[in-house]
Amino acid sequence: SINKPVTVTMIFLGIVLMGLISLGRLPQELFPAISYPQLTIVTTYENAAPEEVETLITKIVEEAVGTVGNLKRISSVSKEGISLVTTEFNWGTNMDFASLGVREKIDLVKERLPLGSADPIVMKFNPFELPVMTLSITGDKPPSELLKLTRKFIKDELEKVPGVASCNITGGLEREIVVSVDQARLRASGVPINKIVDALKSSNLNYPAGTIEEHFYEYLIRTIGEFEIISQIQDTVVGSDETGDRPRLASEDQEAQKKKEENARLVYLKDVAAVKDTLQERSSISRFNGKENISVAILKQAGSNTLQAADRIKKRLSDVKKDLPSGITANIVYDQSIFIRKSIRDVGDAAWQGGFLAFLVLWLFLKKLKPSLIVATSIPISIMITFALMYFSGISLNMLSLGGLALGIGMLVDAGIVVIENISNHIQKGEELKEAARVGANEVESPIWGSVMTTVVVFLPMIFVTGIAGQLFKEVAITVTYSLMASLYVSLSLIPLFVTIGKKKRAVNAEDMGSEFKLIKWMGAAYGKSLPIALKNKKLVIFCALVLFLFSMIIFKFLNKEFMPKVDQREFVMKVNLMTGTRLEIADSAVKKIEEKLLNNKDVDSVAVTIGSSKERAMGDVVETLGSHQANIIVNLKKGKQKGKLKTSGIIQNLKKELDRENLEGAEIEYILQESIFKSALMGSAPIVIEIKGHDLNFTKKLYEELYQGLVKIPGVYGIRTSLTPPAPETKVNIIKDKAALYNLSVGSISQAAHIAIKGVTATKFKEQGREIDIKVRLRPEDRKKLSSIRSILVHSPLGIEVPLSEVAYISHGVGPSEIKRLDQQRVIMM
Repeated sequence: SINKPVTVTMIFLGIVLMGLISLGRLPQELFPAISYPQLTIVTTYENAAPEEVETLITKIVEEAVGTVGNLKRISSVSKEGISLVTTEFNWGTNMDFASLGVREKIDLVKERLPLGSADPIVMKFNPFELPVMTLSITGDKPPSELLKLTRKFIKDELEKVPGVASCNITGGLEREIVVSVDQARLRASGVPINKIVDALKSSNLNYPAGTIEEHFYEYLIRTIGEFEIISQIQDTVVGSDETGDRPRLASEDQEAQKKKEENARLVYLKDVAAVKDTLQERSSISRFNGKENISVAILKQAGSNTLQAADRIKKRLSDVKKDLPSGITANIVYDQSIFIRKSIRDVGDAAWQGGFLAFLVLWLFLKKLKPSLIVATSIPISIMITFALMYFSGISLNMLSLGGLALGIGMLVDAGIVVIENISNHIQKGEELKEAARVGANEVESPIWGSVMTTVVVFLPMIFVTGIAGQLFKEVAITVTYSLMASLYVSLSLIPLFVTIGKKKRAVNAEDMGSEFKLIKWMGAAYGKSLPIALKNKKLVIFCALVLFLFSMIIFKFLNKEFMPKVDQREFVMKVNLMTGTRLEIADSAVKKIEEKLLNNKDVDSVAVTIGSSKERAMGDVVETLGSHQANIIVNLKKGKQKGKLKTSGIIQNLKKELDRENLEGAEIEYILQESIFKSALMGSAPIVIEIKGHDLNFTKKLYEELYQGLVKIPGVYGIRTSLTPPAPETKVNIIKDKAALYNLSVGSISQAAHIAIKGVTATKFKEQGREIDIKVRLRPEDRKKLSSIRSILVHSPLGIEVPLSEVAYISHGVGPSEIKRLDQQRVIMM
């Protein structure tokens, strides 16, 4: 370094340049990328009850994936119409190979799944994968029109932005064509309801018929039968009504038969049903600040830079806003990039402030500007080397890696101070500059290596820690190690070079120091006087140190302990649960009272409400769905410094007192304080969890009640919760099989007729301007709104007669499980 200063200087300039380029290219995130060893297998089976879903799907999938390698445990939830099987693997498992293994096992059992179920979908699970941004679209248009415009202007445009994976829409109303069947007319015509569905399916087709060759050309033949306008649907022929119902005899001549056919009358759809171009039944409600809205959650692609993606979304959104029809506004409700930017900026500020203070302290104690500047210069150079190493190691700029860098900044100057102080001693002895730099650096090489390595060996083993903690703090350990090794390299090669630049100056004596160093003189004098006293009273000094150590250990027991520090993000979530089976309108009236209290609070900035779940949901949203009796309220509080501003926890306490006085239809409210993303993702379970496994749900429920009575008596135990969800009210149609056999009816044909009549089925789709609109067949509301009308639903028998449902089945009321949880292929209740 001393003999070839130009070469060494160019090497370091090149490294600094690499560091600057790396800094611009390093991805910026809130936390390091975490690979969570969990896969979720989602299988939908529309309208199936939880018990049927468990028997027909969940058990089969669990058995299939139970033999995959590195599997730790299997858990599952069977809800109405959906099966969720979660496979948890050992830490360190390659999740790409695990995912392939799970898919292979599922492929082997696909044919065993029920006919009406969808193919199982395997999804990687990451509890920290939150939307980059959430938009709220409001306007003076009807909900269906607003949804259409949101799809056209917002969703389609933003999904083209580089870095954006998908935009999930909630809220609004979908257009639907309903074939509302009149049961009385259906009975008079003698057409079964199943035949209406079949007729619509077979009437709405465009089909290729082949090709013919003529002269010079080959003509493509197509049979065109799709509905072009909605009025064509009602002209669909669904059956024929003969005036003579006498069966045909073998001796009957052709003329008589022809006459009979002429007397037959075609039954059109308009004769037995009304075709309405309407909207789907509301299954969810979405509001923002009291106004009905449409929410758009924007998810980023894996590995893309959150800040860059957010900037591009905002830029595209500002262009889109210009094209939006008047009266429609798009607001950003949540923006992850704001918090990331602030967090990174705060850590960056702490880093440069630490570096500046290090320079001031050096100047104060070294008493000379040149050595202080030399040591201070080593800080940014070491940081640039660290940035380059971080880029090549695939480490992102996040709170933990920057925290590791900030932690290392204080130690970056240690080696430099030792080197420059020893070189200064040799200069003061009258040695030539280059010789003083060479000898001074060589003398302290071993002690510097020792001091740096003692810190490295504390941090470096953290990279071998497994689990979430290992993935998080691995980057801290690597960053601290990189920065310390960089500082060692700089102090032993670059600092001796900097010292040789310039002219040798005479040593600075204590008499030459100004009044600004009186504090240092006083400290030196005080230490000089106290040292002999301490050496004379060795036992007393050791005893005092031991007392302080024991005192610190006692204090440690009383310190609050958290996985991550709490950060008041000025937002919280309220989860509202009413009795299972509560109608959407009742849940909405209860939530409106809560919403009113929140909007009247001076500390509240915005309130976003979601009640229930949209029927047309993306597969990513299917894991966490809300019933008609459930609601989520996201509350954002006003930020900035204000006098007398309450903490988020204080606002929640006040709100709780106010809501306790309100009539909320027996709603249970859970408050989730967004202090740390890790609290909700990792610390969701209680400190102690008891698992009660068994097939009989009633028996395990009794065990739970007995355990509960015993646990509440234990001192210090509070807040015992259970995974057992309240049962949902249900009406069972119990088929009398021998009676059904008399009419030549099977269980399948009866249940299918009941399903079409009550729930309705999508028979086919109407195509309009590139969009597909469902054509749904079901009974009129007045024919299915009461239990008495359900009894009179007609089932068509192959014998040619209509049989009321009450003839072949009896109806009973009761309750059934709203969801069934399983653990390691057994039913479980956790408490």
